Amino acid sequence: MTRITDQRPIILATHLTAKDSGGLPEILDLKNIPYVTLRLNKNDELPRDISNYRGIVLFGGIQSANDDYIDYIYKELNWIDNAVNKEFPIFGICLGAQLVARALGAKVLKNRSGLYEFGWYPVEPSEANPLAISEFSTFYQRHGEIFELPEGAKLAATNTTCKNQAFIYGNSVIATQFHPEINNSLLSSWLNKPRPLQDEKYYGAQDVEKQIKESALYIPPALAWLETTIDIWLT
Repeated sequence: MTRITDQRPIILATHLTAKDSGGLPEILDLKNIPYVTLRLNKNDELPRDISNYRGIVLFGGIQSANDDYIDYIYKELNWIDNAVNKEFPIFGICLGAQLVARALGAKVLKNRSGLYEFGWYPVEPSEANPLAISEFSTFYQRHGEIFELPEGAKLAATNTTCKNQAFIYGNSVIATQFHPEINNSLLSSWLNKPRPLQDEKYYGAQDVEKQIKESALYIPPALAWLETTIDIWLT
């Protein structure tokens, strides 16, 4: 485990609840990396002066990256564009990844296959595999929309149901369609609700009992990958 000496905080930007950062705060605590949580849907503002921060992680949400009629989504897209131009470290997850892709000029649209990924799905490394993803990786997914690969980005991961699973852009941007931050607490908050969940009704979605059963197998390696990748991202 690498300890980062730069003590500027990481911004954790959520779109629903503070809990959406999942297991990442614990990882940052172990690395002695400070962080601040911003709830963009609760009127928290992204900083104008990014020099006081080490980077930002943009998490998921029920919003669409195309919802720029929502004030904070519109502001976030413009903020991302400005931050990318300044080579500010950005790590986008699910909706966060889609927002990054759109800010970079790519389209965000419904999955052409019609599949809705909800549950644990295998993810394969790209040929270049810049993010050291194992050939036997499985990550949690919850999305119906997908991002196209931005011009100049390098594909990092793929699978049969969603071609663009992760990309890197330049030396400072990582984006993943999957959720490496999922821990038991976050998964429980998503799944322990009256059944059936709306997501279960969609084509391709996995049964909730299957998801809960498989979480013990897949959460630890996903968080371990995230811990390693945070080091790659920051250094």
